[in-house]
Amino acid sequence: MNSIEIQDWLCLIVQFACLLFMVIRELRKSEAKNLLLILVTTTILALVQMQTLWMFLKFETVSGRITHINQTISLAAAKNANVFVMLFVIAYCAVAYRVDCLSNFKRNDVAIEGPVEAQLTYAAIAVWVLVGGFLLTALAGGIVAAISNPGQSIAGQTFLLILVSIGKVPLARKIALRRAITVPDVVLYGTTFSLLLINSRFLAAYSVVQLALVFHYRRKEASPKIILGLGAALVTIFIVFGLYRETAYARSIAPGFDTTSYIQKSVSSGDAFDWFYAKNVEGFAGLAGIMTFESDTGGINHDYGYSNLQLVNQLIPNNLRTDPDLPFQAFSEELRKAYPYHGSVVPSGLEASYAHFGVVGIIALGLLLGYLVMQIHRLLLAANESAVTASLVSVHVLSLVREMFVTATFFALGEIFIVVCYHKVLECTANQSVFAPESAGLPPLN
Repeated sequence: MNSIEIQDWLCLIVQFACLLFMVIRELRKSEAKNLLLILVTTTILALVQMQTLWMFLKFETVSGRITHINQTISLAAAKNANVFVMLFVIAYCAVAYRVDCLSNFKRNDVAIEGPVEAQLTYAAIAVWVLVGGFLLTALAGGIVAAISNPGQSIAGQTFLLILVSIGKVPLARKIALRRAITVPDVVLYGTTFSLLLINSRFLAAYSVVQLALVFHYRRKEASPKIILGLGAALVTIFIVFGLYRETAYARSIAPGFDTTSYIQKSVSSGDAFDWFYAKNVEGFAGLAGIMTFESDTGGINHDYGYSNLQLVNQLIPNNLRTDPDLPFQAFSEELRKAYPYHGSVVPSGLEASYAHFGVVGIIALGLLLGYLVMQIHRLLLAANESAVTASLVSVHVLSLVREMFVTATFFALGEIFIVVCYHKVLECTANQSVFAPESAGLPPLN
């Protein structure tokens, strides 16, 4: 058939119903809400189902194929991809629901003690962040260029973004240990957030989500209103700031260009919805794209996860990784060729799973995500000395929806790296004779 049929819409409705059921069920709980499940589920809804809806609406007005960024997508492939996504959603919801029913999640309100940051601790971290920030802005062409033309992709940028991320650890640690938050904590976090925002909306958004997670599990459970507020903050980062970033070229060629009016008009008219799903995410488009490519070429060679060995190369500095005289570049090219599809800008988790193992990979991804959101929830409720690390790393479960496994793992390792570095700085600078209990100066958890 040359149009979206009733069974296609029903398949999509089933996905919405299952995911919304999981979110509403969690929000109705009186205690031990699984905030990570809520975040992962709404991420799936926002990046996959909503893009499916957007694409189906496009096919209602366009015959044949549609172009999405660098790839073309056929109607037949989009319809088949929709069925595979339904299997993914059912697998995800079934595992999460089953584990939740078999578990008795309780918050373990135990005291966490540790050394108290000294002025020298903050000074060392401030120098660290400022040096990293200076190098980032220098790569972007200066502070004015970085602000007026944010989101540039530059060699060496990723490593520096991981380094400056250490600035968010002091505030997260204060929240986790339930100590009084100080001005240096807020200033360091604010500086780090700003540097992340002008370079990567997703890393900036993750830093907000990380604070929400640690606050939810260590201070006070987030109410539905707070969760809605978090959602509004994320929409502001992705849509409002995204539109500001989108107009960088217009500002450069038209000095009188009114960015504020453009953003207001885009949001109020609904054009922002079309812009976001047409130019920003490939949660569903990547899967439909690879399935179109498979149909056009008569099949693809699944790599069975071999291309994920790119993780080894990503841990090597860019100047060494791209040096033609070293073996890393040839290895990178071999792994790149092993991945069977190159139409996406950022291959999504669904696309990558299909590239690795076909439909079995898609179902396996759903099972894995359902398991992870429940087991990490259990770990976060335990409230042990790894609370900060777990909160920072857990956010990258969301990346498994947007990106390949190798990318999510790389940034998760980056979070562990900065926490280890922070503790090393703390060991060298804090007064080791001072250990404050988590409840110092603050009311008990409620």
